[in-house]
Amino acid sequence: MKSRLGWLALAPLMAGALSAQASVFQGPHGGIGDVWVYPVSGGAIRPPELQGIVLLPVDAAGRSALTQFQLDQPRLKSDLPLASRLILPQGQGSLYRYKKPRAGGADYGYFVVRPDGLAAHLASFPGSGPLGLDDPIPNPVALSGQGDGLLTATTLEAGGDLFEVTLATGAVHTLTSALPPLNTLSQGLILLPTWGAAMTQTGA
Repeated sequence: MKSRLGWLALAPLMAGALSAQASVFQGPHGGIGDVWVYPVSGGAIRPPELQGIVLLPVDAAGRSALTQFQLDQPRLKSDLPLASRLILPQGQGSLYRYKKPRAGGADYGYFVVRPDGLAAHLASFPGSGPLGLDDPIPNPVALSGQGDGLLTATTLEAGGDLFEVTLATGAVHTLTSALPPLNTLSQGLILLPTWGAAMTQTGA
């Protein structure tokens, strides 16, 4: 047991303000690990979607160092080895991105650590390419100014679709099921209170 612990890093997954509850990533830096959730009621919860994952960098489209401290803007935190997180607007917690290897490929997705310190899975997408290992969601997401929703796009190879995710529930809505695959630009997403948009190589 001591030998195993010597290879593990206990990385607190931060939401923002300190809380009596906590979520922790247990695993080697840049390697595969598990998310453990510790509610105030005691014990530990291991969300099945967040076991055997690798934390990845994440960013927000249009994010600026000049505006990142405004309440309606996300803030990038590079305080994880080989990864990053986004502090959500309005103090709604932190957004993380991950990869989960599996037989025949890997899944890529997002999870949130809410202001109460508890982690919750949001959405995942299968890897693309001949081995199913290529990242289908490499580009920055768009976040609403209220910190309650995100917009993400899969690569052309992964289907070229646009998805809206409700952060409170993890509900995923496909917005482009009636359209041909889209090649969304890296900084091509925006999500406003009543509408969102995606810029592609052939227009919005």
